[in-house]
Formats: sequence, C-alpha cells, structure tokens
Amino acid sequence: MIQTVRAGMSFAKGRPGEARLTCTKDRHGHFITGEVAAILSVNPAPARGDEGIDAVLSRTSGDDWAPTRHMHDISQHLQQVGTSLNTGEIKRSVKGKADTMTAALRILVDSGYISSTPGPRNSTNYEHIKPFRIGDPYDVPHDIAAGGRSQCGHPWHDGTCNPDWCHATHRGRCNQLIDEGYDLDIDGEVIQEPAETAERKRQLVRSIVDRPAVPGRNYSSVKEWE
Repeated sequence: MIQTVRAGMSFAKGRPGEARLTCTKDRHGHFITGEVAAILSVNPAPARGDEGIDAVLSRTSGDDWAPTRHMHDISQHLQQVGTSLNTGEIKRSVKGKADTMTAALRILVDSGYISSTPGPRNSTNYEHIKPFRIGDPYDVPHDIAAGGRSQCGHPWHDGTCNPDWCHATHRGRCNQLIDEGYDLDIDGEVIQEPAETAERKRQLVRSIVDRPAVPGRNYSSVKEWE
C-alpha cells in the first residue's frame, strides 16, 4: 500500500485529517493495483489528553465527495459558539473558499449535523445539532455530487474546472501522464513511473555517483548504492 493525503487533509496533534491507502501490489488479488483499498480517518480525542487521537481504518464506500475538513471545522465552531450563526458569520470565522463553505453547510444540514432556519433579509441561520468528525457518514445533495457549479461530473470539484488537474474525459495533466505510461491513483498521484523514465533517473544518479573524485578530497564507501 501507499499512503496519500489530499491537499487540506493533513493531520497532526489536535488536527483531524484523512489519508487513503492505495494498493500498489497484491499477489493474492484482493485489490486492483491503483485501487483505494482503505481510508484512514484521524480525529483528536480530548478525553485521552492533549495528544490523544482516534484512528479508524475503514473500507471505501460509494459516498460522494464532500469537503469533510470544512464540515468538521464548521461543526466544531458552531458547537463552541453554542448559538445560531448566519452564513456570513460562519464564513468569516471558518477558513475556506466561499463555494466550498456553501457546499459544506448544505451537506451538514442534509446529513442532520446542523439545522438551518430562514433569517432576516434572505439570510440563513445555522445551529449545531450533533458534532461531525472526519469519517462520519454524510449525504451529498445531487447537484453537489454531480460536480457542483462546474457540472464537469468530477465529484471532487466544487468550482470551475481547471484543465491542469482535471481527470476522466478532460485532457489535463493526469491524462497526459497516463498517456506517457505513468500509473496514477484515484487522486492523480504517481504510483509508478514508466520503465524508461525510471531507468533514465538511475543512469543519472549512477553518473553522479561515478564521477571522479575532486583533487584534494577523500571519499570512503559507507554502503553500496543500487
């Protein structure tokens, strides 16, 4: 397996996050090479002390993409405030792009983690119901699951498509790498390079290692390079 962490999902002490474990080799045939085999969800566990965490390893599911980092931050903020807040107040207090925050609020409401009520001057007020933690189940509205405003069909897009990192039918960087012989995981991360590329790198490193010694410098072998 190889572990990959998407942008914005890194975890640390007191900071939740999520990682994907992608199969790179399986002699028994349980997974396909490049398939995401499991999801590692990490959340702080205050009851266990400042460094306590809950780490859960789960199988992947058919759940649609959702901005779970933002959903967690919004849920935590509403819980700490203990009163209802409107959309503008939440966006000023919780970091994130406007479209992503809007999607996160809708998913939290649809999934029963927060409630929404109409406010003055066409505003919407949100109130905490139960905490959301990364790895908890959620429901994604159809228009968000279909790619949101971009309507490109990629579940991880919540805005306008960027051809430099689009997947599937878009002819972006990922498709170009696949055409060049690279193996990519579901997030577009390189799992394996083409054989000729790897060989060129080996030859380059070998040429550096085999350079003649510079006069006046002494070298000794530490371990054999392969």
